[in-house]
Amino acid sequence: MESIVSLGVSAAKILVEDISHEYRRKRREEVDVARIRIDTYIRSSLRTAFAQRMEKTDSSRRTSRNQPKSLPLLSILAKDIGELAVNEKEIFSPILKRWHPLAAGVAVATLHTCYGNELKQFISGLSELTPDAVHVLRAADKLEKDLVQIAVEDSVDSDDGGKGIIREMPPYEAETAIANMVKMWVKTRVDRNLQQEIWNPQANKEKLAPSAVEVLPILDETLDSYFQLPIPMHPACLPDLMTGLDKCLLHYISKTNVYCTLED
Repeated sequence: MESIVSLGVSAAKILVEDISHEYRRKRREEVDVARIRIDTYIRSSLRTAFAQRMEKTDSSRRTSRNQPKSLPLLSILAKDIGELAVNEKEIFSPILKRWHPLAAGVAVATLHTCYGNELKQFISGLSELTPDAVHVLRAADKLEKDLVQIAVEDSVDSDDGGKGIIREMPPYEAETAIANMVKMWVKTRVDRNLQQEIWNPQANKEKLAPSAVEVLPILDETLDSYFQLPIPMHPACLPDLMTGLDKCLLHYISKTNVYCTLED
């Protein structure tokens, strides 16, 4: 591999030399030519590798779709891409560093972008919080942390401390996405609790709203369901849930007072 890359870089230098008569007097440009070529090579090869991994993962998942506890595609892909990044860092980047000091950083930044594009599509299609959605988002969060760590380690000796590479890796904000989905779940459950009540004291012979004795069990069930959600931030989102449940109780009490007044 090293000999092939070296040949490609030499060819690039010859082309530049033919174009620019001042090339020989600008030694720094010689380094830039090699770096640009290697940068292009890394990004191109990693995009291809990502596409191949994704196709392979999708094919394997379709084969095992009927198996119990089959993981979501992007969860499996996140693990595969993490392994690809480590492989790139340990095997190829040490060779390519001869021409590009941030070879590993460029590689993981490229993988971060490729996976991020798929993750954006996944998040945009979410309508509710599901175990699969949480699994994907948590896998994405772990992958991102691993990729950023590699980029940071690779940039220790760079002039800008790796800021340029990190800027190429805008956060997935997976935890924020989970938190937003939890809030949506809370709102849905609260609204459902409010809507399922029949606010009519004449609805039965006891002259009570049908779910009067069910209010507390409903709230209790909502709390139980909340803590069964496969999320890492139960305490952080709990205030939103409690505010919503408090809203349910206040709404119930206000309706009860209204109908009691009418009955009197």
